[in-house]
Amino acid sequence: MKSIIDCLEEGLITTDLNGKIMHYNKTAQKLLGEAISSSNASLGLLLGSKRADEIINIVGSKQKVLEKEMRIDAKPERLHLMIHARPITTEKGVQGIAIALNQFTKIRRLVNRYSSNETNYTVEDILGVSKPIRQLHEKIKSIASSNSTVLIRGESGTGKELVARAIHNYGAWSQGPFVAINCSAIPESLLESELFGYEDGAFTGARKGGKMGKFELADKGTLFLDEIGDMAQFLQVKLLRVLQERRIERIGGLYPIPVDVRVIAATNRDLEKMIAQGEFREDLYYRINVIPINIAPLRERKEDIDVLCRYFIDEYNQQLNKDVKYMTEGFGKKLCEYSWPGNVRELQNAIEYAMNLAAGDFLDVEQLPVGIREVEDEDTVSFNLEVLERRAIRRCLQQYGTTVEGKQKAAEELGIGIATLYRKMKRYGIKDVEA
Repeated sequence: MKSIIDCLEEGLITTDLNGKIMHYNKTAQKLLGEAISSSNASLGLLLGSKRADEIINIVGSKQKVLEKEMRIDAKPERLHLMIHARPITTEKGVQGIAIALNQFTKIRRLVNRYSSNETNYTVEDILGVSKPIRQLHEKIKSIASSNSTVLIRGESGTGKELVARAIHNYGAWSQGPFVAINCSAIPESLLESELFGYEDGAFTGARKGGKMGKFELADKGTLFLDEIGDMAQFLQVKLLRVLQERRIERIGGLYPIPVDVRVIAATNRDLEKMIAQGEFREDLYYRINVIPINIAPLRERKEDIDVLCRYFIDEYNQQLNKDVKYMTEGFGKKLCEYSWPGNVRELQNAIEYAMNLAAGDFLDVEQLPVGIREVEDEDTVSFNLEVLERRAIRRCLQQYGTTVEGKQKAAEELGIGIATLYRKMKRYGIKDVEA
């Protein structure tokens, strides 16, 4: 029986009801060292009297202690463990306590292995034949195994997370987890706990037992901070400290936790302008901008449109049970005339829209969204003021959207009032612009 117990990957200890160590396996001895093998070894000496009493009292009343997180000083390092304790019962009642010990690093690996739904995107998944895309491929390959932070910059819809995943999966960091968090999608009050985690009882409403943050979950892997330009300044200070010291402190925690994480950040905002306006910390900017990567917008690499379209057509043929084989010349011409303010994401949406309308084996102009179908060729020179004004209004609405807030931003950009914008939209027959 002892040889079987010694084969377990988790540490196992048994004690009497006073906490005296009775038995232990090799994994527990490896974790806890000489302290567990001494003649007077007890839970109190290993875990501290307060924790030991808590376990003894709970288990002694025939209950279980599940998922108790503990940090223990065990030479030569401080251990971060998850402890499970349960009563050892016979016909005479509770006779002792069985305690299982697991290191947190192992738990993190298991959590990421079985709960992650990430796709293993590679460099080859970044489609295109243009020079900017070829250069992007080469840069990803050259920096993928580095420890240095990366700042990916590009307009909305250019595929910043796809690039981040390709960097992660190409190099040595691919053996660890890829953890992503959108800094603009989570309220300030919650983002701190999401990033750094919290201890049991750290604040009102905190989950019992505490919670690991994204930095801990990404240990030995990559943490992707999307929309970092929207991060509050007090969190920028904490992030800077983590990048410098490679340690985090949970909210309500007493001890720093070392983390080995490669950080990749992304933004579509003008960080240099934000620094000048006091909205983004200059020291953090230099810390995250060690390796800058810029993704060219789709309008600057229109030779990639055909490759992307063929990929999306193949995808939606399978999803929608279609058999589209080609695009008409007019369809392709309209795609190249359009400026694509939403970039690849907008192109994908346009192809999905067209594929839903396709009745045969080809895509034609009539199946394009109206905003793309009716666009005038931007390369066609016109000095007619009404034509220029109509184009400007359409482009602004495509950029900011047709919600009330989007129209207000478009009006500000055009230098006119919101009532004037509505009047001109009616005059030129511009309805809500489709993506």
